[in-house]
Amino acid sequence: MNILQICANYPPVASGYGVYAQNLSLGLLKKGISDLIRVFSEIENDYDVKLWIVGNGPDELKFRRLVQALQIKNIEFLGFREDIANILSMTNIFVNPSHYDSVPTTVLEAGCLGKRVVATNVGDIPI
Repeated sequence: MNILQICANYPPVASGYGVYAQNLSLGLLKKGISDLIRVFSEIENDYDVKLWIVGNGPDELKFRRLVQALQIKNIEFLGFREDIANILSMTNIFVNPSHYDSVPTTVLEAGCLGKRVVATNVGDIPI
C-alpha cells in the first residue's frame, strides 16, 4: 500500500484539540508508552492538553498504574478502536513514541488528515 492509497481512505476533517497516540500495541514496551506517559506528566500542567492512548495489551495495567503514580489527570485509555479517523479528527497532534518501527502506517494516516506528527527517529521516520 502506498501513501496515496492510505490517504484515499481518510477524507479531510476539521481540527480539534488533544494529543493522540494511536494503536500502540500496549503490550510492547519498545513502543515507548512509558516514555510518553512520563513526558506527558511533565507538560500537562503547563498546557491545556489531553492524551488519548488507543490500543490494548498485557501491559495496559502497568501503564495505568504509572499514570496513577505520577498523578496524571489528563490521560485516557480508549482501548481498541476502529474509528481512528474520527479520533484523529478531534486532535491537533499525533504522537508515535516507538523505539522500533519500520514504516509506521499510523504516521502516514495522521499526515493524510493534516495532523502534526511528533515521532521518534526510528525506521523510516522521518518519512
